[in-house]
Amino acid sequence: MVMSSRAKDIFQVLYKSSQPKDQKILANKFGVTPRTIRKDINDINSLLLPYDGEIVLVRNKGYVIKYKDRNMIEKFFQDSNCCNGDIEFPNNTEDRVIYIIKKLLVQKDYLMIDELAEELFVSKSTLNSDIKKVKEKLKKFNLIIKRRASYGIKVAGEEKNIRSCIAEHYIYSRNNSNTLNVIEDVEYFKDIDVNKIKKVILKNIAYHNIRIAEVNLNNLIHHICITIKRINNGFSIEEEFFTDIEVSELDREVINDIVEDLSNSLRVEFSEEEIDYLTLHISSKKSGQEYDKQNGALAVEIVNSMIKTIKKTYGYDFSKDEGLINDLTQHIKPAIKRIKYSLNLRNPMVKEIKRMFPLSFNMTIEALDAIKDKIKGTFNDEELSLIALHLQAAMERQEEAKYQRKKVLLVCGSGIGSGRVLETKLNKIFGKKLDIMMSISMLDFDVVDKLECDFIVSTVPVKSKYKPVIVIKGLPTKKDIQKISRFINVTKKRNRFGLDEVFNKELFMISEEADTKDEIINIVANNLKDKKYAGDDFLPKVYERENVSSTALSEMVAIPHPVRACALKTGIAVCINKKGVCWDETKKVHIMLMLAIKPKEYKYMDGIFDLIVKILENDCITMKLLNCKSYEEFLKELKDIYRKDLEDI
Repeated sequence: MVMSSRAKDIFQVLYKSSQPKDQKILANKFGVTPRTIRKDINDINSLLLPYDGEIVLVRNKGYVIKYKDRNMIEKFFQDSNCCNGDIEFPNNTEDRVIYIIKKLLVQKDYLMIDELAEELFVSKSTLNSDIKKVKEKLKKFNLIIKRRASYGIKVAGEEKNIRSCIAEHYIYSRNNSNTLNVIEDVEYFKDIDVNKIKKVILKNIAYHNIRIAEVNLNNLIHHICITIKRINNGFSIEEEFFTDIEVSELDREVINDIVEDLSNSLRVEFSEEEIDYLTLHISSKKSGQEYDKQNGALAVEIVNSMIKTIKKTYGYDFSKDEGLINDLTQHIKPAIKRIKYSLNLRNPMVKEIKRMFPLSFNMTIEALDAIKDKIKGTFNDEELSLIALHLQAAMERQEEAKYQRKKVLLVCGSGIGSGRVLETKLNKIFGKKLDIMMSISMLDFDVVDKLECDFIVSTVPVKSKYKPVIVIKGLPTKKDIQKISRFINVTKKRNRFGLDEVFNKELFMISEEADTKDEIINIVANNLKDKKYAGDDFLPKVYERENVSSTALSEMVAIPHPVRACALKTGIAVCINKKGVCWDETKKVHIMLMLAIKPKEYKYMDGIFDLIVKILENDCITMKLLNCKSYEEFLKELKDIYRKDLEDI
């Protein structure tokens, strides 16, 4: 016997649930009679026999799976392909919240609370608790839940914001990719010919010679698919949205051609408002070079202001970096339009950028905060992280430009000749990065061991009391080159601020008192104030920064700090909380590193930020720090991370 698709879905509901399911509710969910449900369950039971399992009816409660071995039931679940059933059944609070949002977004009429509770197999009180969380998520899109007695609930807000919310929850939340196959796998878009839409768009942007990055092209295709779906379902953009629309004639011409082709091939009728909406989308996604006139003056003003703020606060002077100025200007020109009209641009690398480059991300937030009055709207994490990449590249260019050559002593066990060959090879590979002082034999090493050099490269095992040693095998292999390169990068960022200076004992605490994010922030910030590291404006600015973007950058670690550098003294306050506090929707923080950094001292913290990145990226390091029982133990672990850098190279 082969299970029907409905029987598979029924088994999936029971398999994923920890509570019995009433047969009337099951019947209502699947649109059949209780008798049909009983027949389906009998069919399932006949197939379950070899797996020592059975679905039984518990009096006054409902159906539940009984079994001797859970592994056998899991095997049945896989063998019968129940995991490939069509049903999308949420089994916890987070999944239910997403399920409710997605259902509300595509619903034209009100959703009855009682019916939704039955559909989700939860009580009304549980559902109302879930709806509170739904409201919080919808706030980010300027959407609200509208309630009406005897009718239920529905989403209310501007159509453009509803479409942005659909893009986030139906497309981008499925994985961290922006590829077209994501939308093709979404049930909501099954009746949309994505490939045909893509061909029409590619044909027309090529004809008009318009440049659009691949990630922006996919984003444009997604929003055109959403537009067509919404039009087909009877939803349209509001006319008042376009009272002051600013787009070029070329943008209008391109979209008119695209719309004409789509109307003919897909039989969709686009209103003037929809055409304006799509024109804005293509206008906001083109390469910055296409914006020579639009937003040009404002973009230049914003970039100049950013560079001044960064120099004043962080000590980095980018005023002569023409590459950065040009890149930022080209990025901000279309970004102004995206922000003004709430047109979201997806950046699939946002989480990695925030975690790997916290300094440049914070720099971006502070620089833009100083000119927020000039921009109609706010930069989201996607926009902030893309700008942060430009600043990160500029910081690295500046670091290389001011870099001092490292003095190296070569020790060669094969004689002067091979030493000269090694010297020539290293000079060719590293050029101005290395200053090779001399090449000596192993016998002469004891005599010159105290020579002023930064490190030693040796082809034979030697020990030095004074300098780090890198042992390589004769002519440097690719692995040897990587060792030396990593050593150069580590040493040039080291010792600007000592660990003992930044991670001071008076700023360290292990606290189980705090139960919430606000409590732990207040406790640590007040300690910084008491110890004269911060003033009265520090805590409000920490909350202001947190409201811009969450500082929980890994599953267990947060690095809160003020939106603008205002510390009286530089230090990092540490608070370990083993039970953890809920920081945002998905993260529970156990280690908090609150940054108090004086203006202009950020530029001397690059080694410390490298250390923070290692903590964020490595769960083993995080757990070691979490298990520390004293300041001394914590500091020792931090120093071990530094030491490990040198041992690994």
